[in-house]
This record gives sequence, C-alpha cells and structure tokens, in this order.
Amino acid sequence: GLVERVAEAHGHGREWSDLPTLAVCRLALGAAWQPPRATPAAVAAKVSMAALVAAADELPVFGQAALAVTLLLPADPAEPNPPAPPFSYEAGLINGEFCPKSRIVAYSGCVPGPPHDDSEGVVCANDGTRDEITALMTCAPTAAHAAHPARAALAPARAALAPARAALAPARAALAPASVPRLLRTLRAADDARGVPAAAPSEAVRRLLRAFQAQLRVTARTAYVAASASSAHSAGQQANGLALSAFALASRGGAAAHLVANVDKLAGYVARAGGVSTAAAYSGVGLADYDVAAGNDDARVAVTLTCGAQPLVSRALSTSAPRPPAYRFEWDALPPPPRSLLFLTSGVGEVSVALSLAFVPAALPSQPVDRGIAVRKVVQRRDGASGRAVGPPLQAVALGTVVTVTIEVSTADDLANLLVEDWLPAGLEALDPLAGGGSGGGGGGGDVPFDYPGCGSWWWRCPAFQRQTRKERVTFYTAAAYAGTHSVSYDAIAATRGRFVLPPARAEAALQPEVLGLSAGGALAVTDRH
Repeated sequence: GLVERVAEAHGHGREWSDLPTLAVCRLALGAAWQPPRATPAAVAAKVSMAALVAAADELPVFGQAALAVTLLLPADPAEPNPPAPPFSYEAGLINGEFCPKSRIVAYSGCVPGPPHDDSEGVVCANDGTRDEITALMTCAPTAAHAAHPARAALAPARAALAPARAALAPARAALAPASVPRLLRTLRAADDARGVPAAAPSEAVRRLLRAFQAQLRVTARTAYVAASASSAHSAGQQANGLALSAFALASRGGAAAHLVANVDKLAGYVARAGGVSTAAAYSGVGLADYDVAAGNDDARVAVTLTCGAQPLVSRALSTSAPRPPAYRFEWDALPPPPRSLLFLTSGVGEVSVALSLAFVPAALPSQPVDRGIAVRKVVQRRDGASGRAVGPPLQAVALGTVVTVTIEVSTADDLANLLVEDWLPAGLEALDPLAGGGSGGGGGGGDVPFDYPGCGSWWWRCPAFQRQTRKERVTFYTAAAYAGTHSVSYDAIAATRGRFVLPPARAEAALQPEVLGLSAGGALAVTDRH
C-alpha cells in the first residue's frame, strides 16, 4: 500500500511527506526494493532511498534509526537466505517436514493442488491488500499414526500448552505490520552473520550515528538517546531499541570507537523493557544484535575478585548459566589496612559489575548531596482550613501541631524506578492517609486532571508515586520519572517534646543506587504549646 498511498496523494495534487512511514516501510522492504515499473517517476522518487537519505535530518529518532538499520542490513531482505525449494503438489515441505500429496490439508482457503498449486507460506489471494491470504497447511496423520498409543499419550500435553498459545496472541497482535519482516530480517541476518565481517558503515550511516551520540544522555550504568539535541527526554523504548541495532550493526562493520561509545550503557537502558508490546519486540531485536556484536550470544567468562592478596569471589559465567547471586562482605572480613579491589577476567563476552558500600556517616550533611539527583526538604505548618502547607520553614513546632513535610526532587535525565525515602525525627509521627489521617501527598499520575499544578496539558509526564507509611519513615516510589522537578509531601504531628535530629531525605534510582541525592540535614525542636 505504500506506492498506492503516495500515488493517491500525487493524483489529488497533494504533497506526500510522511517520512516516518517511509522509513519503516523501507526497513521492511530493504534498501534494494524498487516500486513496480509502471509507477510514475514522481511517485517512485518519493519512495526512493535517495529521498529518505536526503531528508534524514527531518526524521524523528525512530525514523533515523530505521534508516540507519536499513542501510546496514543486506539490501535485499531475502539476501541472507538461499531460495526455498519449489513446492510440488505430489509432495512438499509442511512446517519444515516432508509431507506426501495424500496428507496435505489446507486451512486458509488456498488450493494445494491444480490449478493453483499453492504452497505453504505463500500469498494465494488478495495480494497487496489488508485481506491478503497466506497459505496455511498441515500434514494430516496417517491412520496408523492417528491410532498410535503415543499420540493419545500426548493429548494432555497438547491441552496443557493451549493457554501458552493463547497468551502469545497479544504479542503477535502488538507487532506492527512492518515489525514482523524487520524481526525476521534482523534475526536471520544476525544468525547467518556470526563470524562473517559486516559491511563498513557508509557516510550516511556515520552521520546518523554522530547525531545519536550527540543526543545520548548517560546516567551511571545506562544511557538513552534523547528525542532531540535540545531535549532531556528519551526518544522512547522503540526508538532506542532500533538505535541499539544500528550501533551494534555498525560496530560489527568496523565503525570508529567514538561512533559506538557507551553502547553497553544504551543496552542497559533498552534491557529494561518488559511486557508484551511492540517496544519490547524492538528492544529484544536490539539486544540480540548487540549480543552478536559483543560476543555475548555465546559468552564464557571467568571472574575473580581479590582484595590485596585475599581472594573473595571466583565464578565461571556463561550465557546459559543462571545469574549469579549478590555477594556481601563485612568490612571486618577484609584484610587491614583496606586494600584495592581487583577484578580479573578471562574468556569471551561482557560482564557487568556493580559495587556498593553501605555505611552510616559520622555526621549529617550540612549541604545537599547531588549525585545525579537534587533533593530539597522543607517542614511547614499545615493550614487546617485549606489543607495546604503555609508559612516559612520551621525549626521548632509546638506539641500537637500538624506539619507538612515537602520533598522536592530534581533530575536532569529521565529516571526509572525512582525511590524517595524520608526518615522522621523522633519527635514527629507521620499521619497515614489510609488510616484516615493527613493528605495522600502523591506526585500526580493516575486520573490526574489537565490542570494538575505544574503539569498542565502535560499531565501524563507527572509520575504516579506509590506511598508507604511506616512508623519511622515514609517512602514514595514511581516506575518512571521524567527529567524535571517533582514533589511529594506527607503530614506529620508533633508527638514528643525535645530537640531532635532532622534526617536528610534521600532519593535514588532503585536499580542504580549510585544515582542519588540527599537533602541537607538539620534539627527540629518540639516545644510546649504555650
């Protein structure tokens, strides 16, 4: 339908310029595809690769990534595989197995015999339309086969697999029409290309890779391609999955190191996709391409960790082995005085290592700590009439006073799994909204109205925080927080007289705890009412 759509616009005197659609279609069709000979020259020029390359700067990141992958994959979609053997009505291959004429059964309305001689998997009716019919056939069992005891014994197993087959239906429906050829092409090319040098990236591809590098935003162990050079927000899971494919294919083709820098971090970002969706499909293909390029499709690595001369961990890792457990060591178990930790590896493939140190600081931070996240915390009096925080920040409150604790979190990048935790001073007791006390204090999300403060018509960018109230602390969690500033709050009552430490509020990316922030610590006094 691509040529027909362009021809229709051309026939009505309209300018057809749906470049993202063209990029995805060419991804499925291949760089060598040409429109039918009868296609008008003006229409053929509109759908040509030359037109797409010339307009590359006008494409969104997804379209640019699709163009880059199209240029990096074999020009002909069928090129990686040999042609299929001709199908004979007397016998043929059904689901990869030989089947004689007498046992071929067609299910789709196609005709396996004369005059059509339709074969398994070919289009046999309504070519090029939405109602296109593909030949679906099976090989019927012989009478002896049908009566065999083993066939009856397998019936429970087939019945048990029925729910799994039904569960895969959403995945098939989620894939866009152009995604299926793309998935098949990439997986086929990746499988056939093992050990075979890939083609060097062209100047057009290198220009696109430079653009992706300019938009790559690194956050600790992950990185994502932003929607534009001036945007802090991700271009989306699909676009980043396809960009990962482009980087991986270019790396196999010998692209310069600066063009494929931090691709391992991009793979870490893409790997967080889950569920059944088109985005997850593109992410899966991108990770497959990356694993082939990095040698992770069959990784075998031996890892040893030592502290000075003392060995701590020795582990053999492989692609097929389960993920190793986390290791924890007490500080006293390390040889004194503290020595450097040394990681030694040998083998083929990549290994990701994360090292953390849990400790209690000797003194509270007098200034905020910003390691990727800026955190600000303020305690104010709660106005009973309006239910809002009012007045200046408090350092002393009267016994029985209800206060609102507001925590403001700012991040320069989009973050996943943001956790905000605030420990209460001993003189305050948090009011749990689920128990009928205080406000929810969330940060938006859910059925948020369009006039939600700070969000406006961009309400969908306001994260939905889940709150948990405990005796000693209050925590907030959101699966995704966009770059910018977000605030959460909770109410507490002054329950105990005295002077107490006001602990700093902490925010971190739960799966990358090195990305964190602390507000400044302080003190809070709870006095008599008078």
